[in-house]
Amino acid sequence: MTDPKPDIVSVCEREGNRMNLSEIEKPMPGDLCLICGRPAIMAGVFIPENPRAWGAPTGRSRLFRYGLCDECKGHQDTPDKVEKILRSYLNSGEVEY
Repeated sequence: MTDPKPDIVSVCEREGNRMNLSEIEKPMPGDLCLICGRPAIMAGVFIPENPRAWGAPTGRSRLFRYGLCDECKGHQDTPDKVEKILRSYLNSGEVEY
């Protein structure tokens, strides 16, 4: 199964270009579910209450864009799983601040 890490977009940038906020929640070709790795049918955005705790410089926001499949999107524990997975990626050093 393909690793869903590429679906995480830090500071709303993809390939050096800022994403338009009106487009950030639209699924894009190749998006994968952050939880299970299946093809995503929707995109979500996690906006931490404390951006500095999530690696944002002082005075800046931090957004994380991720994909969800039809199976994972409706579960009650999905928001908690998303937050734990994103935190795990940040702690692993695989995501640049």
